[in-house]
Amino acid sequence: MKIFRTCLAVAVFLTATIAGARGTLADINNYWSSPGAGCVPVDDAIQGDLYLVAAGSVKHDSDSTGIVIVSCPISRNADVTNPTDLYLSFADSSTTANNYVKATLWKKNRSTATVTSLASITSDSFDPVGDTQASVFFSHTFDFNLNYYYIYGEFNRTTTSTTETLQGVALGFEFE
Repeated sequence: MKIFRTCLAVAVFLTATIAGARGTLADINNYWSSPGAGCVPVDDAIQGDLYLVAAGSVKHDSDSTGIVIVSCPISRNADVTNPTDLYLSFADSSTTANNYVKATLWKKNRSTATVTSLASITSDSFDPVGDTQASVFFSHTFDFNLNYYYIYGEFNRTTTSTTETLQGVALGFEFE
């Protein structure tokens, strides 16, 4: 029993030491995230009945094609410094350029309503391999006192034989 407690104490110490060197879990790759189903579809997608929600993801209804856009509002995370990566989790079964899943990070100035794109990533930049998570680096100092922030998730398909699914979007940090 004494050996077990000693080993346990060493394991806890090493884990705390290693975690301290990399930061807490909140500092590693986690600032804000939303499943695709947590985002709000824009009016055209609602009126056209183009999408469905499945297991937290959002994708085309079985007999629909076209562009679907969802808006994902970003809330402030006071305990974490500025994120540097926009993450997109998706499924894209097509190699055709017009069939894609995309995420774009936007800021909107609260007093002037000026909208600026900060980062964008699309599934067409990657080989379609089913379920995939990809990221793109960006540099911006977030200021929630001056700006609103949101991500537009967009997916399009031109034929019902392909699958374009927005599984989720996130802001975070690249593992080092």
